[in-house]
Order: sequence, then structure tokens, then C-alpha cells
Amino acid sequence: MATGRSPQARDEELRELGVVLHEPPTPPIRKTVVVDGRKCRVFLSESERRRHIAACKLEVEENCLSGAREACVLRAMDACRPPAWQRWLPFLSRGPSSSPQEVEACEARAMEGCLAGAQQGCTGHAASLCAASHPERMWLE
Repeated sequence: MATGRSPQARDEELRELGVVLHEPPTPPIRKTVVVDGRKCRVFLSESERRRHIAACKLEVEENCLSGAREACVLRAMDACRPPAWQRWLPFLSRGPSSSPQEVEACEARAMEGCLAGAQQGCTGHAASLCAASHPERMWLE
């Protein structure tokens, strides 16, 4: 089934429509060099290494805080709400029930404290992980 168009014209038309059939390969971020008779991979420049470490820290910290936020929500709910059976069957409860406003305020305080601790932990985790995963030299042998 010949259409009479060249492949370049077809690719250009697809590109105009937003369809990309082939992404060009990204250049490697490290090059192989020989140091003291051993092969190792090094970054193209120190500024390139610092850029990758900064991007790594940002991504790891965002992911860590996202997970911590989810865990803090669950902890705040557990700490501030009565047990499920008591919420479902209030006539069986023995103590005074909390108003929704009190529960919301308690959960907000619990979340604030939990996220403050998580922020410090995530920052430290990102710094140690990214520094270790982007060494100056990555030995191959």
C-alpha cells in the first residue's frame, strides 16, 4: 500500500500531530577513563556531577516526603479518632465523644509534628543516598 509520500514527510506530519516515533538517545553522563591501570567511569565535569546530585536530592526528598505525608495522615487518624466500633456504634461508648472540630484540630497538630520530624529525616536521607550513589569515580574492575 504505497502512499506516494516520503518517509521524512510522513515523520514530519506525525511530529506536527504530536506523535513521536523515536526519541533520540540521551548522551551518557559519564565517560570511561583509565586511572592507575584500572577502568572507571567519571562524570564529564564536576559541575555536571553536582547538577545530578542536586536533581537526585530533590527527587528523593519529594518521594520521601510524599510517603511520610501518607504515613503521618494514618498516624494522626489513629491518634485522634476513637476506635471504629465506637464511631459505628456510639450508643455502646462509655466516654464523651469528640466533636468533629476537636478531631480535626487534633489531627492538624499531629500532622504538623509528624511532618516536621519527617522533613529532617528526608533531607538527611536524600543527602546521604545521593552522595553515595554519585561517587566521583565508579570503578569497573
